[in-house]
Amino acid sequence: MLGSAGMPMTSFYDWLAKQKRLRTPLGDLARAAARDRDFPREVASLEALLDYVRTSSKGSAQAVVVARSAYQAYERSERPPPK
Repeated sequence: MLGSAGMPMTSFYDWLAKQKRLRTPLGDLARAAARDRDFPREVASLEALLDYVRTSSKGSAQAVVVARSAYQAYERSERPPPK
């Protein structure tokens, strides 16, 4: 998959791993994903991520909100800048 300027896109998992130092819900999600052996490393869509979060043992409504927000931030970060 190619992102802006024809460069390979960073995977959501790799992008999320870079957020581990944040002291925010996004950072909490990143740290939880790093500890979770079952967290999907090759998530390709928001729906796939939300399906996993909803069915995981910690799939609270708040976790779904944070996961949705994280994936949307990831998509914005991979979008080419406007011309």
